[in-house]
Amino acid sequence: MNYCDKINYNIYTAEKAAFGDMVDKLLAQLPQNELILRLAFFGTPSDNEQYVSRRIVLREKIRKYYGNCEPVVSYVSQPPLNAGLVLEAHTYTPDEGDHITYKHIGAFPYVVLENGCGRFLFAGGFHGDVINFGIEQQSKEVIHLVSDLMRREGFPINSIIRQWNYIEQITKFDGEDQHYQIFNNARSEYYSKATWDNGYPAATGIGANLGAF
Repeated sequence: MNYCDKINYNIYTAEKAAFGDMVDKLLAQLPQNELILRLAFFGTPSDNEQYVSRRIVLREKIRKYYGNCEPVVSYVSQPPLNAGLVLEAHTYTPDEGDHITYKHIGAFPYVVLENGCGRFLFAGGFHGDVINFGIEQQSKEVIHLVSDLMRREGFPINSIIRQWNYIEQITKFDGEDQHYQIFNNARSEYYSKATWDNGYPAATGIGANLGAF
């Protein structure tokens, strides 16, 4: 079976309540018989200070739930529809040919999947100093972190196949460039270090109201 057929995508919602209570409710809904690869939470912090504090709450609770099997985690500042907090979960149903390893680079968890189809890296939720850094510095710091991770795990740059990039106030200008253009400049500089016979990987720029890059 192709490994993609064993990845499951589900959406969970929690009614408005205290942030920690909403997180607990969402985590309690996750399946117990599947491995968790990635969790993406969508909520509405009031400012970047609250965004950072809520990321800390998420990290602490997820580590308590999953211990050494901590999945990739993102917290996206976007207003959920008819909910206080929304969770998108990517889970995996392994078989005897799958080998899954949970690791960290700095404070950021990532997952490596190896099977007969190949070797695959699931990573994300990267960010720099949300409070003090602008989009340009954040973009460069995140790209540097991605570069370090790829090098550590032995993946060439041109093995990237998909990116989701959540960018604070994506159409806002800093000087002459929009935030999305600033990010694209940093990404293009990184990508220029490799040869892309089939073109750049698919990438989506998505606006967020807070959370920097």
